Amino acid sequence: VLRDLDRTEEATSTYQKVLSKDGMHVPAHLGLGWIARADNKDETALGHFTVACERLRTFAESDPDNSTILAQLAAALFELNRPEEAASIYQKVLRRNPNHLHSHLGLGWIAHRGGNHETALTHFRIACELNPLDLQPRITLAKVLALMRRFDEAEAVYQRVVEQAPRHARARAALAALARTRHDLAGALKQLRIAVKSNPKGVHAHLDLGSAYCELLRWKDAERTYRAILKDSPENVEAMLGLGGTAKAR
Repeated sequence: VLRDLDRTEEATSTYQKVLSKDGMHVPAHLGLGWIARADNKDETALGHFTVACERLRTFAESDPDNSTILAQLAAALFELNRPEEAASIYQKVLRRNPNHLHSHLGLGWIAHRGGNHETALTHFRIACELNPLDLQPRITLAKVLALMRRFDEAEAVYQRVVEQAPRHARARAALAALARTRHDLAGALKQLRIAVKSNPKGVHAHLDLGSAYCELLRWKDAERTYRAILKDSPENVEAMLGLGGTAKAR
């Protein structure tokens, strides 16, 4: 939940606490792998996904009909850039259980990476219908729609997310990004303020907020935002560059 809310420091700390008690805990390795991947730390991510994959293969051999284990194995294989093996496992799970949510999500991402966007959207929409209360499939659907530049559809999905969870920082940040594609800086600023208030430690939302202030020539607000980031993350290069930019502009 913390990872889905983009509270990555807290999520990382929790996963590491789990690994200190069980160094081969698969969900913890998968979670840390996804966090590392999002931070472009590919070598670290590869290490976590490799451990998870090896462990899951052992589990799958002893319990070959366990859909949860198979879906996790497929997810690890996908992250190790082995999409054909992952797709084969997801399809095996769906033959037994056509309503397996994570298999539809997995096949959706595989299709999207392969350029089969309509197939991807079909799987993501099925995932949304399978569990309307689960926000993650909706966020995934909206993200892919935005990547396909179907911005109006993506915005409509994100709006349904924030109706359900008004303080969802990631959805608010995504709505801000969509507002900026329309050159609606005031709308973007409104969404980013909610995102930052909802997740005060979310660095990415703070950086986007600083950038929005810069575009609006609100240099003092931008400076204050960048300094707040550096207070907690003194090594953040993007905040340093932003602060330098505000100084230059003044």
